[in-house]
Amino acid sequence: MTALVVALAAQNLRLGQIALLTAILFGGFHLTLALDGANPFYVLRYTVAATLFGAITPYQMLKMRNGFVYSFSLHWGWYALDTTIWRFLFPLT
Repeated sequence: MTALVVALAAQNLRLGQIALLTAILFGGFHLTLALDGANPFYVLRYTVAATLFGAITPYQMLKMRNGFVYSFSLHWGWYALDTTIWRFLFPLT
């Protein structure tokens, strides 16, 4: 994601254009989870989250001080939160 954002910024695209492209690409990439036979709700959750994350990431990386750190934390924080919630809702027996 970082390489994509930096490469698009180097092409002198506006921040809104970069956000739209990364949202589409990152969200679309997560649709491929369905090809592995994943649960449709899982695919939907991760695709929506990835699309939102893809839209937010360029702003964080390009406009915020230490934006990469915030972006990285948000991304992995989502995985930790999602996994924790679903483990409590559907505990392994």
